Amino acid sequence: MHLFRPRPCFALLVTVTMCCAAFAADDSKAQPIRYERMAFEGAEFHVVQVDLREAQVGAVWRGEDGKPLMTFANALEHCRSKSLEPLFMTNAGIFTPGIAPGGLYVESGAVRVPVNRNEGKGNFHLKPNGVFFLDTEGAHVQDTELVHEDAVRKMLVATQSGPLLVGDGKLHPGFRRESENKKVRSGVGVRTPLDVCFVLSEGEVNFHLFARLFLESLQCQNALYLDGVISQFYMPGKPEFQPGLEQFAAMLVVTAK
Repeated sequence: MHLFRPRPCFALLVTVTMCCAAFAADDSKAQPIRYERMAFEGAEFHVVQVDLREAQVGAVWRGEDGKPLMTFANALEHCRSKSLEPLFMTNAGIFTPGIAPGGLYVESGAVRVPVNRNEGKGNFHLKPNGVFFLDTEGAHVQDTELVHEDAVRKMLVATQSGPLLVGDGKLHPGFRRESENKKVRSGVGVRTPLDVCFVLSEGEVNFHLFARLFLESLQCQNALYLDGVISQFYMPGKPEFQPGLEQFAAMLVVTAK
């Protein structure tokens, strides 16, 4: 797991120094994460905003025994064994029946799963799909077809999923406002390299509405779908976001700097 802070447990250590827009005008009030329940066109969403000036994002998949951690409870234990206390966790994207990430997965600067450019069925392959990643400049969401090997070598954390909800300010061309394909959905959007939004719908929504939330309400020019019905959040102190019976592959983890 890579985090933007020197830690003895991680091989690759980077500090983000880029200056970007903050969540609040007064820097003294900056917080690592902010949670709010947001209404958008009759639907409800859980939104966690992450300020990478104050927070760091990492990823976990397997424990020290090489087996998938699979649950928030196991991920918590894993992180705490490395003196890290998660402020927020969510599943990192669509995964295979073998409990492995479905596409590119980078942890602590090491590529654990390569880029998946295959054609196929299901949401992951609803092209364009994309990659959420962090490098020395901060956070990004990019169309998989634009992700090249030289960029992958510079990634500190990455997860590939799909479809790409918003790319360069445009909705995915396959989305339809009237679509009846409604599910619980989770995703991640990037406003600036230091300003990230994780979203989980409270109820069932279609892709068009979900993507428009990122673009129109959260002002994210780039956003990626992570997963559907199984998606969950973890946040300490919030009873509705506590470890349960979830079974994931990789998980994204936010801690304070």
